[in-house]
Amino acid sequence: MAPLCTIKWYSDPTLSTLIHSGNEFEPERAKTDTFYVSQTLNGVQSWPKEVIIHVVQLPETNLVLKNDTLSAPWGDQFYYQWLYRGDSINAYNNYVLVDTTGNYENFSVIISEGVCRTVIDGIDIITSIESETSAYISYYPNPTTTKGYVTINGAGQRDVTFQMFNMQGSEVFRKKSNFHADDEAVDMTHLAAGLYLLRVIGENFQETIRVIKE
Repeated sequence: MAPLCTIKWYSDPTLSTLIHSGNEFEPERAKTDTFYVSQTLNGVQSWPKEVIIHVVQLPETNLVLKNDTLSAPWGDQFYYQWLYRGDSINAYNNYVLVDTTGNYENFSVIISEGVCRTVIDGIDIITSIESETSAYISYYPNPTTTKGYVTINGAGQRDVTFQMFNMQGSEVFRKKSNFHADDEAVDMTHLAAGLYLLRVIGENFQETIRVIKE
């Protein structure tokens, strides 16, 4: 810092509300906000410089292994990069298929939003549906040639998102529904025959099931 230089932080571009003086400033609230910084050198104050602080809440929970699917915490704005033994692999969703004989421990994932990122390599092993979620999801008929139907055993579910992925990890279907007690139809008529992963995301659960299109 230059001699006789004073750094001041303001909450507005007109520099009418001073909130801090000094080269470093730590906001009291962890939220996205905008501040304005000026520098005074030898009695001459500079024009304000806009400083935008973008706060991201990245997950701290472990990965979840269920059967042969390893899942990371879900976020609409998250970007996923999976690693195998520390090297990047071609997997960019919040899940990856693994071999349950033991090599799942070689996987980890980078979760990022903007310039912020975290690496998760801890794993929780799920041995039953009941231990993972209170809402049990069923899909019928499975296999299907046209439409399948999703049933959620959980009263009061609302704002449910349905996503379907092919085995290459590409999303081929997505829709949102204000889910009630009735079954929800998932149209697979336009999809090629094969195996797919159907992810159902509710207000208090997330479940992925395998479905077959014949």
